[in-house]
Amino acid sequence: MNILILSKRQYTGKDLLDDRYGRLYEISYELASQGAYVHGVVRSYRKKPDFFGSSGLQGGRLEWDSISGNPVSPLAWRKYILHVMGVVRDFSPDVIWASSDVFHLLAARHISKVSGIPYVADLYDNYESFGLTKIPGARYGLRKACRDASGITVVTNELADYIMRDYGLGEMPVRVIGNAVNAKIFRPQDVGEARQVLGLPSDVPLVGTAGALYRSRDIETLFRSAEILRDEWPSLKVVVAGPRDRVARRYLGRDYVIDLGVVKQDKVATLFSALDVGVVCNLDSSFGRYCYPQKYNEMLACHLQVVAADVGEMSNLPGISRDRLYRPGRPETLVKAVDSVLKSATGEVITPPTWEQRARELMSFLSDVAIRTGRDRSGVSRQN
Repeated sequence: MNILILSKRQYTGKDLLDDRYGRLYEISYELASQGAYVHGVVRSYRKKPDFFGSSGLQGGRLEWDSISGNPVSPLAWRKYILHVMGVVRDFSPDVIWASSDVFHLLAARHISKVSGIPYVADLYDNYESFGLTKIPGARYGLRKACRDASGITVVTNELADYIMRDYGLGEMPVRVIGNAVNAKIFRPQDVGEARQVLGLPSDVPLVGTAGALYRSRDIETLFRSAEILRDEWPSLKVVVAGPRDRVARRYLGRDYVIDLGVVKQDKVATLFSALDVGVVCNLDSSFGRYCYPQKYNEMLACHLQVVAADVGEMSNLPGISRDRLYRPGRPETLVKAVDSVLKSATGEVITPPTWEQRARELMSFLSDVAIRTGRDRSGVSRQN
């Protein structure tokens, strides 16, 4: 099966190609390992050199093109679409999987109408909460691109319910394909060794998180809860890593906070092995209600005990009990949950899904779309 992927290059604070990170990179890699030919064409909204046919990963089954351009420039989008049309002619995809924002979904819709190749829209977040969707007409375009697709993949059940209720999708096939972990990176490590590697104290309770340390993720509740927890746990430290905003910066210099800065994935895994309690922060917002709590999976893979904000999909995920959930903006509820974990024995070990599993789910869905739209060419590769 030949699969064409359209996406932006930078998302969730990472670079899909430089960092080889995230849903789109991991699933693409696994699709190729399972026998598909995958060609991704990404747009960098930052100034990066263009390149074509890079990587040759998975024995030549996975290739990437990257084109830079202003996200709101019509000329830049014309350049991108013309290049994608050239890839369509040479690669002859069976299906297009388009993700990351409204403009990539609209690009897929246009290319599908010109070429006759079906496209599947992937919503790994609620794109209505993205800045680009605030542009006049973009919200309508997003919904139109979803209605005209041959199928939709979404990251959470909450988001699936929302779009099926509000987008007028009719009998549109919608498949929930959540996120997962790279088990080669996120795995349990010895607690003492992990603390030593990161220069963390060996004999005090450590509570923390990694990722976006932003007000929009309710990071302040974590810091405020630590101030209360120290009444009973005076040596407790909060350890954080990731990009931060001005709200987080107000707390980073305090004596109970250890700031590791922005670190790579392998160091995030080491941090999660070093902590006593991991906290998944989130806010009850148009983003938080529909996003997938990726850090939860990563923490589970490192056998870390987790407390999480009771928002959106979180209560539907395996391994999280009501006493491990807290209310965003209510530090006293986070204090109660963390205190309970610190006083309890080690909890149940839950194995999170892997990207290999998610890729198999997607391959099945894309194959169904190809068969239903008459694009199935079983046994035919791109070597034509």
